This record gives sequence, structure tokens and C-alpha cells, in this order.
Amino acid sequence: MKLIVELAEKAGYNKFHPQWFENNKLDPKTELLELVLLQKWIREEHNIDVIITSQLIGYGYMIYQRYPPKNITNKLIFQTYEEALKEGIREVLIYKNKSLE
Repeated sequence: MKLIVELAEKAGYNKFHPQWFENNKLDPKTELLELVLLQKWIREEHNIDVIITSQLIGYGYMIYQRYPPKNITNKLIFQTYEEALKEGIREVLIYKNKSLE
């Protein structure tokens, strides 16, 4: 989660829960809430959807950029929805930070 926080701040997101800055750690419920809020910010500010897909043996993700249209589909399978969401958000933030340079 630390890498996601660093990438998100570099991309302009500054709304993380104060608990993160106190001990660089969030409890699992707060972490999931932060991921969902970050996913919403990415969707609203950057027109990119991080879509979690259900697979036979786990979860994956798809990244859909609306303007200009572009799809990125992940080939990895994650055991939990949260792991897939975290990895999808991480990939979007890496992409956004590269485009800001």
C-alpha cells in the first residue's frame, strides 16, 4: 500500500486517512475504503475505470481509459477482490505518473 500512496500523491491525490501518515499502515477495513475512494478519484479525475473481473479461480482486472479509448486487460489471477483492485490501481497510477513526466 505504501507504493500506492506514494504514486497517488505524485499524481495529485491527497485525501488519505490521517491514520496512514501516523504509522504507514491502515487496518484492513480502512485500507479497502481508501482503495475505493482512490478508484473513484481515478475514474472522475482521469476518466479511467478500474474494473474487477471474476474468474473461475479468482479475480482479475481490466483498465479502461475513456479518452482516448484504450483497454488494458490483466492476465494475472488474484485470490481476492481486494488484491486485484490494489494491483489495478497501482498499474493506473504508474501509467499516470509516466504520462506526467
